[in-house]
Formats: sequence, structure tokens, C-alpha cells
Amino acid sequence: MAAYNVEEEIAAFFKKTTASRDNCEEKARSLTGSDRVLAIPIQSASSFSMYAGASLEHVVQCRPRSLALKMDMYDLARNIHGPLVPAVQSHGELGGSDANEEAQNDGREPLVVCLMTRLPGITQLDFALSRNVSQDSPEFFPFRQNLFTDLASFFARSWLAPQSVSSEYRENLKAEYGRDLYRLLNDLPDQFKPHVETCLASLDDIMSLPMVLSHGDLCVSNVLVDEASCHLKGVVDWAEATVRPFGLDLHFLQRFAGAMHLSNGWSRYPDYDAVEETFWAAFTRQVGSLGDQTIRNIKRARVLGVLLLHGFTSRLANQPEPVVLKDDDHGRYQMMYLDGYLINPATRLDGVNRMDRISCYRTDFNKTG
Repeated sequence: MAAYNVEEEIAAFFKKTTASRDNCEEKARSLTGSDRVLAIPIQSASSFSMYAGASLEHVVQCRPRSLALKMDMYDLARNIHGPLVPAVQSHGELGGSDANEEAQNDGREPLVVCLMTRLPGITQLDFALSRNVSQDSPEFFPFRQNLFTDLASFFARSWLAPQSVSSEYRENLKAEYGRDLYRLLNDLPDQFKPHVETCLASLDDIMSLPMVLSHGDLCVSNVLVDEASCHLKGVVDWAEATVRPFGLDLHFLQRFAGAMHLSNGWSRYPDYDAVEETFWAAFTRQVGSLGDQTIRNIKRARVLGVLLLHGFTSRLANQPEPVVLKDDDHGRYQMMYLDGYLINPATRLDGVNRMDRISCYRTDFNKTG
């Protein structure tokens, strides 16, 4: 796999926009009143982000119009998680004038601009890279314990802040999940189908879980930690945030408890069982005791989250309609996650080996989607 090159990533992003990098950097200077602007070292494929201000105390982010941040989700995240979420202000568009109509017709988009507070800490990825020891080393274990204790609090806050949604919203979401699962049932390799069937049969149970704020992309570059202790300091990039049943985001914890290797797939760090126990102990201390049925429903929601994320191509609004994975480079890579989380006895998620295969799954969804 080629080494990451941030300048190439930035150049590729601006090929799809009607505004230039210079436009974005000038806007950042204007918003912060400072000439100091620095591109963030790791960029998302769907935005261009800069540190800005005399002390680089702000983040200015430019996103395609079709991927504009959902400000109501940011407000909700701030209400639930407080200072772990950056404050965000919207500041209009770049590249959206009539002069760019021709460029917009060829698929390029104007950019919407947001100004954010820069949270303290460094990404968990940078924390791991900055250590002189491997994440497999016992010297790293206390750091991971700190992070999983704090992530338990993060998830507990969502559980304790259930969101009221209409019956129509709930039914539409259930129907969407059902259609997606039938697509997976038709097109995924056979070894994954028992898990798809179980999720189909369990949809009513999954939908009975509290509807909560879900981040949607809780990865090593979106989690900020203290550079000395690895305690959680913030969670950024809420662009994929939505309200859905608790548990669909829990599989993201695997990103911090193991590693993917192209040669041999996903593997657990040696302290995997210890940090999983730490997480659930800290979580239940805060939310109270959970019944066996609730725990089963949460674990099935976690599997649903795995299938929806890793069973399809990109779900970004400005990308083609997502399709079930194919036997290409991207598909094979994502199936390594499916295999590691659902199939491999040494690495599959807790509870997966005890999920009964239910062949009489419900058929009240549009199978052809």
C-alpha cells in the first residue's frame, strides 16, 4: 500500500471543487484575523481542514455543498458530550457564483465553510505513532485502559440521552435497514449470510433499543487523546452523525483494540479481553444493570453496524448509490473486516458465536430495494 501523502490528498480533493486551496486559506485568514494557516497533516477525502489563528487555536474546514455539516447534529453532540465536541459556526460558501456554473455542471461543487474551536490533544493515531513501543507491548496497555474507560463514558452519555423520534422516522429507518440487509443476503459470500439472517430476524429487537446520537465514524483519526496519558480529550468530524438505535457504533471500538494487516487480516492486541472488560464494567457502572435480552439486542445492533459499514461501498452523499462489495481491491479489504469481526473464531466479536441462526426471518421488506 502506498505511503500517505497529504499534498496528493489535498490536490485530489480540489479537483472536485469549484473553489481553490488559495480561496480556502484566504477565507481562514479572514475568519481568524491572522495570516497563520496550516493544513492539518491528515486530511479527510471529503473535506479540506486547516489550523488557523495566531496560536493555531481554530480549525477552518471546507466541505462540498452536498456534504455540508448537519448543524443540528453538532448542537446535539455539544449538548450531550459538552467540551469533547468542538463548537462550530457556519460561514457561507466559496466557489458558488454564477461564474462557476460551467464548472458545477461537470460535477465539481462549491465549498461550505465552517469555523471550529480546536480541541486539546492529539489523534489516537498520532499518539500511537509517537510512542517508542508497539501497541502490542505491555507498556502500551495502561494507555489503552485509560482510553477504553473514557470511551465507556462517551457511550454511556449517549445511552443516558435517548432521543425522541416519530413512529414514521423509526419505521423508515427499520425499512431502510431491511432493504440493505436483503441486498447483503443476496450478494455477500455465503459465510456472512447467517449473520445477515440473524439481523433481519432481530430488527424489531434492535429497533426497540434507545434511539441515540451516533457519531458514525469513530476512528483513530477522529478521537483526540491526551498526549501523555491517552485519556479522551475530544471527538471530531461529526459529519456522519445521525440518530439511530444504540449499539450500531460499538464495533468502532475494535479499531482501538486491534489492528488490520493486509497479509493476515484483523488481529487483537494482547490486552483485548482486559480492555473489553474495562469498557463494559465502566459502561454499566454509569447506565445501571442491563438485562440479558438488552445485552443480546445491543450485540446484534453491533453486528448490524458492521454489516452496514463494511458490506457496502461508500455511503457519502456525493458518491454513487452504495452497492454490495465486489471482488475487487476495496471489496477484499472490507471483507477482511467482516471476516475478522464475524467469522474468525480467534477474533470475532463477543457473542457472535452464540448468535442463533434464524432461518425464518421476516419478509416484510422490499427485497429488491
